[in-house]
Amino acid sequence: MSASRDLFDVKGLTVVVTGGGSGIGRMIAEGFAKGGSQVYISSRKYNKCKAAAQDITERFKGTCVALPPV
Repeated sequence: MSASRDLFDVKGLTVVVTGGGSGIGRMIAEGFAKGGSQVYISSRKYNKCKAAAQDITERFKGTCVALPPV
């Protein structure tokens, strides 16, 4: 495996993405999920965030969980 491949390998990592319910944040969350990460997303709009997490989990091999607002 090359050094650049190791540098960008995210499999098995746990990540938190703020604004993950839509837009750029969602694209970032999808990228991590596609790479095999455990992804937690948060958003001010929890229902949209929860729907995004479910969609990401169904579409990619990683797991995505929506965090409720505090």
